Amino acid sequence: MRILSYVVMLAFLFTLSVIDQHPLQAATPGNGLVMPATDDALQGVVEVTGIAQDPAFRKWQLDFLVNGDEKQAAFIAVGEKPQAEAGVLTTLDTTLYPNGHHRLRLRVVHNKLNYDEYF
Repeated sequence: MRILSYVVMLAFLFTLSVIDQHPLQAATPGNGLVMPATDDALQGVVEVTGIAQDPAFRKWQLDFLVNGDEKQAAFIAVGEKPQAEAGVLTTLDTTLYPNGHHRLRLRVVHNKLNYDEYF
């Protein structure tokens, strides 16, 4: 009986540690950026829409990665209120950047200053 109780307690503690490390993925699926419907929407000034929420929410941050390179990341927006439903996070003027295969990175920061990333 003691061994069974010990195993159950270990499983419970492991589950809590996993949830604590990745609360966004465990608690609120669906966070991330919403892609435009067509390539035409990626020319000129475009709206960047997404969802950024979590029970331990602190802020969200949006970065532009030139040609997908994390060493060439440009910070473009931040918000201190959760975005619970898909909505506009910011607008982006694509004419300011050279043509290429760029990426957007959304970081959702938690109270403990850990974060989850969505591309």
